[in-house]
Amino acid sequence: MINPKELRIGNWVIFDRRHEQILGDISGPHGLHQESNSNLSPISLTPEILEKCGFVRSQNRPMQDHYEIKDGGKKFILYIPWRIDGLVKLYFAPKWGGIKTPVVYLHQLQNLYFALTGAELNYSPDNKINT
Repeated sequence: MINPKELRIGNWVIFDRRHEQILGDISGPHGLHQESNSNLSPISLTPEILEKCGFVRSQNRPMQDHYEIKDGGKKFILYIPWRIDGLVKLYFAPKWGGIKTPVVYLHQLQNLYFALTGAELNYSPDNKINT
């Protein structure tokens, strides 16, 4: 289950076993109904999900993968220290230190990308969920 406070319009989640995009306030009359919030699940980051967002693996090292995406001449690079069970787990930490914030779900990456670039992270799902 996802905390609705983490979601914003445009985020992608799993709803009724399909990848769905949040198009409105999930607690309001134009979004998903309040009782449906328990049916929302996050989309775990995997290399395949990153590729569906437009990222390209630029380097592959034993303990670190590099993915990058270009947006209007800007380059956004992810340094992924490791993968566990095929899932991507990356940390966002300011250069000057501070608390490391784990990013393990697509909606978290979408929110971080938007906060840093002011642009939406495009995602093209195929709506097939492996169970």
